[in-house]
Amino acid sequence: MKPSYFDNDFLNKLKKNKNFENKKNYKKISIVMPSYNQAKFIERSILSVLNQNYPNTELIIVDGDSKDGTDKIIKKYQDFISLWISEKDQGQSDALNKGFKHCTGEIYGWLNSDDIYLPNAFKNITSVLKKNSSKKIVIGDWLSINKQDQIIDYNHAFDFNLNHFKYESFHLNSQSMFWHRSVHNRFSGFQIDLNNTMDYQMIVEFGINEGDQSFIRTPYALGAFRRYEGQKTSGMHTRVL
Repeated sequence: MKPSYFDNDFLNKLKKNKNFENKKNYKKISIVMPSYNQAKFIERSILSVLNQNYPNTELIIVDGDSKDGTDKIIKKYQDFISLWISEKDQGQSDALNKGFKHCTGEIYGWLNSDDIYLPNAFKNITSVLKKNSSKKIVIGDWLSINKQDQIIDYNHAFDFNLNHFKYESFHLNSQSMFWHRSVHNRFSGFQIDLNNTMDYQMIVEFGINEGDQSFIRTPYALGAFRRYEGQKTSGMHTRVL
């Protein structure tokens, strides 16, 4: 059974409620979504942003000139997308750099076009930041899901520690991570020659620049990372359904 946000009248509801609350009362969240030939999943990714029920969201999609019909799906929702680009690029890192250059929000996030945000993630993280004004980076738990959106694993994030992260690898997921604009302004940018570990590069640099104390963990799952055969990082996982 498809989620309710796939109903035929969902777009009409979105248009009707586009300005249902005063945006000035909410910090703008800018989400960058890199994409390449993800027509199978990108609609679910887009809808996970639009379905947040958060009135001040900026969605920027950077597509690498997909040939599988991705553009048709993006055009379906273009009234709710702040900017989308479809052109040949030098890979995911290049797409991310392009996208973040256009962000105008106060809080940033990165969602791959085959992953999803979970309901109320945006309100959760803005509430955390409001209550903890000294913190600049919010991390949360995350789900692993398969092609059918079925849950494979529930993954717990740990309180951030740079040495732990550098030497014992991932204990958080970039799809369940949000950061203040000032953090990104001090980031050197994604290295173009990294094809699989640009998220590791980003998080290590955030840790070096901002320090462990700038991170805060919320004990809720914020996003879901999709595992499936054929994905770029499938060889990096031991269990794919």
